[in-house]
Amino acid sequence: MESYFYKTTNKINGKYYYGSGSKENYIGSGKLLKKPIDKYGLDNFKFEILKSFNDRKSAFMFEERFLKIFNLADDNMSYNLSNNGNGGNRIDYDAEDGDYYRNISKENITRWNKSDECRELASNRMFENNPMSNDDAKKKAVDALNKYRDENGAPISSPSRPKLSAEKVPRLPDRESWDFDLIRKAYPVGSPGRYSAVVFASRGCPFTCTFCKPLTGKEIRTREIESIINEIKYLKERWNVQYVRFFDEVFIGSKFRIRALCEAMIEENLNVFWWCQTQVRLIDEDLLKVMKKAGCIEIAYGVESGSDVMLEDMKKEINVDIIRDVLEATDRANIRISLNLLAGTPAETVDTLRETRDFLIALNYINWANVPAIEFVVPLPGTELFDTAVAKGLIDDPETFVVEALAKMEKYSKSINMTQMSSEEFISTVKRFNQEISRDFYTKHPFRLFLSLFGAEHLRLDLIFCHFSLKQIVPLFDALFWVTIGKHMHHFSK
Repeated sequence: MESYFYKTTNKINGKYYYGSGSKENYIGSGKLLKKPIDKYGLDNFKFEILKSFNDRKSAFMFEERFLKIFNLADDNMSYNLSNNGNGGNRIDYDAEDGDYYRNISKENITRWNKSDECRELASNRMFENNPMSNDDAKKKAVDALNKYRDENGAPISSPSRPKLSAEKVPRLPDRESWDFDLIRKAYPVGSPGRYSAVVFASRGCPFTCTFCKPLTGKEIRTREIESIINEIKYLKERWNVQYVRFFDEVFIGSKFRIRALCEAMIEENLNVFWWCQTQVRLIDEDLLKVMKKAGCIEIAYGVESGSDVMLEDMKKEINVDIIRDVLEATDRANIRISLNLLAGTPAETVDTLRETRDFLIALNYINWANVPAIEFVVPLPGTELFDTAVAKGLIDDPETFVVEALAKMEKYSKSINMTQMSSEEFISTVKRFNQEISRDFYTKHPFRLFLSLFGAEHLRLDLIFCHFSLKQIVPLFDALFWVTIGKHMHHFSK
């Protein structure tokens, strides 16, 4: 039976879906689009055949490859295809130039460079024209699916594309095409009980840590201050968002630009709460005062260790004294602090772990956003740490490690042991020291322990009625329900 790879477009709301099947399947019985067709009617859907096949299996295999191209994208590119309960697949876009790793099969790994045609296919729908609306772009997109293998079927490795320059970085994600009405109801630890949104003020990280490969490159590219302010205004007005989380790899990357943004937020009287992550070298006491006035309620610092030996081993270019000074200044500014801590690079010993434990316990008078916990470093492809692991023979087959081992890991999973300690000693020491850090913190902050018993530690209760209005009643009750009941029901269902 002749089958097709097709696109369907909802004429009412503009959402589009991809799938494969026969005409009888997707038009006759409507199995793939049953819910939206029942809701809007068949006449309100436009069906376009992108490629024809002699049998159903070939169409299905092509669809599988299409999904791999877009659903396994990593690095600086994210294409999410999901059936949303409606059948078919919708593409949501959030991307930047760059290379990424792709799992083609269990046997091989391809470092595949996005072609112009493939980028053209998935261009963000917020821009003027949807490239898929013209026949030429559709043909280019289908042709692009064959470009990750050569004529012999072997994976192709191509050079990295240059990163987008500042003027070409997309200004706004297409939140209208997401389920953002649901996404904004994420209440992360430290939430002030408001709808939230992720915003990027810049891309890039110039630092040279051995364990990190910045997804958006080394060069800092910062958005115009006016553009950032306009996005925050849009989020407030359109989505009732009052908590902004700046997910730059290192917030803006410049003290001058951070100050400029904060001063603009104060001048515009935005009255939003916000969070950011950065490096201690980019912060000083005067800047913290301006950040606090502009609405900053939490900063996540990538300090990694409380041992100067380890900081040097990881090429952090900071020391324990600098870290301590900035953390204490942040606490004096009444801005909450969360820490990223890693263990397991080659110089790690029981003594360096003990130094980190002692450093944190000495600072446990600080009311951390999260109780500090030492996590396990994972050697990621493209980092100096990964190359070291390969050179030491700790990773026998890099491709297998990438395809199989990393696929099973979470962000801070226990991976290979690069230290001179036995794995048992390493893991048990980290576990014991984390318990001691936590126990000491809750001894010094008994009210936090009390709140944790009810899940209320999750929220910033001290901020609940700050910048409060009638519009915040529903978000507040949503947040309280989530932390006291919903979160526990979710864990139980898992």
